[in-house]
Amino acid sequence: MILLADVGASTAKVVYIGSMYSEGRSVQMVHKGFNPTYDTEELIHEQVSSWSTPKGSKKDVHSVIFYGAGCMRSDRAQKVSRVLKKHFSKASINVHSDLLAPIHANQSQVGYYAILGTGSVGCYFDGQSVHLLRPSLGFLINDTGSGFHIGKVFLTRLLSGDITHKPLILNIQEQWGNPLQQVDWVSAENDIIFQSRVASLAKIIAVHQEDASIRSVLLECFELWVNDLVKHGQDPINTIHLSGSVGFHFKEVIYEVLSTKGIQIGQCIASPMTVLEKRLNVA
Repeated sequence: MILLADVGASTAKVVYIGSMYSEGRSVQMVHKGFNPTYDTEELIHEQVSSWSTPKGSKKDVHSVIFYGAGCMRSDRAQKVSRVLKKHFSKASINVHSDLLAPIHANQSQVGYYAILGTGSVGCYFDGQSVHLLRPSLGFLINDTGSGFHIGKVFLTRLLSGDITHKPLILNIQEQWGNPLQQVDWVSAENDIIFQSRVASLAKIIAVHQEDASIRSVLLECFELWVNDLVKHGQDPINTIHLSGSVGFHFKEVIYEVLSTKGIQIGQCIASPMTVLEKRLNVA
């Protein structure tokens, strides 16, 4: 049995592939995500402990193929690898940066790639190596175009009264559990799930993105992201491949911004897992 995992800060998508599964030979499960940049080895161990196998046991897994946020640095990848080895002791363990998932899904095609999910990251793949377009400075500083960035911008403008879209306000307050003005934001910011909570607001905002007032703020958010992308590109960017929930669900807004810079969207997928899973199933 093969375990294929795509893990971000908010969500872990885990697919078990094997002949024991009659429905398409695979079963997908969704768990809470993690990022070795911020999370301890103990916390990662706790999250992986919840990865139950639908049939058989963890001892039946002979190969683990893991793509994860924060795994580009070898020390962080090794942190995840150690945890996985404890749970899947008989399996070969391969831990990759999440950047490689859309690249592998795109047949390792040379070009520019961006993952827009809870966080955001852009890179250039030269056919052999991945080159970040900018150093990772964490979600508070340079995650433009990410779910967290969008959520933070909208929260700021809602709290200041600049956005008065009532359905959006009600939806966000329902998700947050309280009127926004009554939230203790200082305490909320110290919560370990603060980043994912703010990023999850992007799903709510996406429902209302056709509203002119909402769309104008989204255009501003993605304008910042594109300008940052162009500034750090090694060569003129003609095409960029997108993956991640934000890239997929805001594709039309992103296209509008990119077109002003003469940039086209190539591959655009919510999750590379669908492509990678099919490829492993066929194999």
